[in-house]
Amino acid sequence: MPSYFSAVADSCSPMRPSSLLARPASQEWLFAIKAFSAAMLAFTCSIHLGLERPYWAMMTAYIVAQPFASLSLVKGASRLAGTCVGGMAALLLTTLFVQWPLLHLTALALWLGLCIFLSLLEQSLFSYAFLLSGYTTLFITLPYVDHPDTLFMVALNRVEEIAIGISCYLLLDLLLWPRRTDARFVQQLAQWQQQLFGWQQQLLQGATTDNQDDDAATISPDALLLQLGQLEQLRPQALSDSARLRAHQAVLIELHGELQAQLTLGLALSDLLQPLSAAQRQDPSLQALLSEAQQALATLQRGERLGAPSPALQAQSHTGALTPAAQLAALLGYWWQSHHLLQQLNGLLEQAPTRRRRTRRSYPHVDVGCALQAAATGSISLLLCGLGWMLTGWSSGYLAVMMTGVACSLFAASDNPLLPAKGFFIGSLLSIPIAGVLLFGLLPFVDDLPGMIAVLLPFFIWGGRRMARPATAARTVPLVLGTLAMLTLNNDTRMSFSTFLNMGVAQQVGIGIPLLLTGVLRRLGAQVQLPRLQRALEQALLRVARPGSGVSRAAFESHGQAILLGMVQRCGDEARSVLGGGGALIRMGLGLLRLESLSGRLLPHGRKALQASREALSAFFSLPPAQRASAFPVLMQTLEQSRQLLLQPAGATPPAALQQFDHLLLALRLHQPFFIRALWR
Repeated sequence: MPSYFSAVADSCSPMRPSSLLARPASQEWLFAIKAFSAAMLAFTCSIHLGLERPYWAMMTAYIVAQPFASLSLVKGASRLAGTCVGGMAALLLTTLFVQWPLLHLTALALWLGLCIFLSLLEQSLFSYAFLLSGYTTLFITLPYVDHPDTLFMVALNRVEEIAIGISCYLLLDLLLWPRRTDARFVQQLAQWQQQLFGWQQQLLQGATTDNQDDDAATISPDALLLQLGQLEQLRPQALSDSARLRAHQAVLIELHGELQAQLTLGLALSDLLQPLSAAQRQDPSLQALLSEAQQALATLQRGERLGAPSPALQAQSHTGALTPAAQLAALLGYWWQSHHLLQQLNGLLEQAPTRRRRTRRSYPHVDVGCALQAAATGSISLLLCGLGWMLTGWSSGYLAVMMTGVACSLFAASDNPLLPAKGFFIGSLLSIPIAGVLLFGLLPFVDDLPGMIAVLLPFFIWGGRRMARPATAARTVPLVLGTLAMLTLNNDTRMSFSTFLNMGVAQQVGIGIPLLLTGVLRRLGAQVQLPRLQRALEQALLRVARPGSGVSRAAFESHGQAILLGMVQRCGDEARSVLGGGGALIRMGLGLLRLESLSGRLLPHGRKALQASREALSAFFSLPPAQRASAFPVLMQTLEQSRQLLLQPAGATPPAALQQFDHLLLALRLHQPFFIRALWR
């Protein structure tokens, strides 16, 4: 049975047919044509229906346009739902507060912050609907705040325009060769495991060649953690695309858990391999075990099934000793299990869908503090921009306020919003001269729909192709949408040049205000968020330290890696130190869970020693970081005494329990600075 590793290798092989090699380019052309055709169809339908703002429908067609069909469906449904809720909120807030402008502005700012907050708590494909509810209220309310009697018709027209744009794109996308995400997901899953094998191969090679230079590594564990989180986000989209994947969802979730375990155990292996160069010179058998592990990795990377480990390595897996050889034996078990699951999935997808099996839950970390910060940034930015508009009486100031709400909403979920916000600002700035050339240089010479299509076709086909490429999409989307917004194409009116310039300035001011405010708050917030996330990881450890906590290994490991991912994304140059210390906390929690499962096989004095160790760990991690330096020697002394009790009498304690206890001691010794002080301060 061919594996997905061989399928990935074949897709990169020069022996593939030329038609398949040309597929990415043809898919970019197809996406560009579908997006432009849907926008023109939406514009035409809006014109024939007599709607006042057909450019809303055009923009919607490009906003929901995604390279994959499932993404377009989810974004279209979210946009329609968010527009309806935002329209109702606009009517309610305007009815209640229109006579008090400052109170009305405050209510809009609080509504925007609430929607941003809820979107970050709702970690699903439909969180986009909450963002739409926030800034759609601004789009409906602010331009017509002096004419509240027309607000109902404006809200109704916007819902109609949005529905037309969504329907036109989805119709063309589903009829004209829709792209699915299921094949891409399985391919990326296999590629991730290949990279994991490559990283583990680097660890083994570093141990055998006495080379521990991190700069020479081509694969980093923090990048693997980030990609594993991205796979977790892509899985629901792939499941919505494929009935075959949905039928085998349990296999996918089980495989994800195995990959998480491989990553955690790989971090432990990197700690164990640090002193290995000297040890292997004294123990030739260790060199043989390392060579066997490297051969096993090479077998997996070739896409072949992993055979049973050698008797020597199997014997190491039952000793319970905290040695690299024992860790290699345990790691081989995870390698075989995950590779077997991936091959099993490959075979299942070739069969007819079967009845769904019960699936395990995933355990994401909801970062309430980050959500509150993003919500506060949105509300404060909107208030500042709105107050500037009210004080200056700027005729186009409402557009700046609207764009402030859009910018705060779009980048709320980003861990480093400054980078995408800068790209959005530059793309929107470049859209102004492009829209000016089209609006005042070319469109005045045409007076019918075919002529308008001919004028717009070159730019939007070029932009659509760039939107279909992951490498250029982030820079091109604001360019295309900004151009459409500045054109404001209608069926009977043309914009004056002074109005056009006013709109351009307002657009950039509205994007620039949250950009500046986000930069300030991000620098201040990093000093708060990182210790808070570390505290959340320590709290998870404290929960499993309590006897009878009822927390499963999969739940703790999944939740812990989600927290660790947030820490790594925010810590910059300290990623390696944070990853090592956070990974040690996760391994300590897993060790406590394993010790609890083995406590029934301990003698009474061993159970008391284990309870004393739990209490010592709980007391230490309950202390503020400033007091931990003096408490750390006491903790280590208590744990060493507990270990001595577990060794008496000889052979009474299961080897697996001793191994897990030694894991605790090793993790505390190697990552002591992470536990007693904040590395980023």
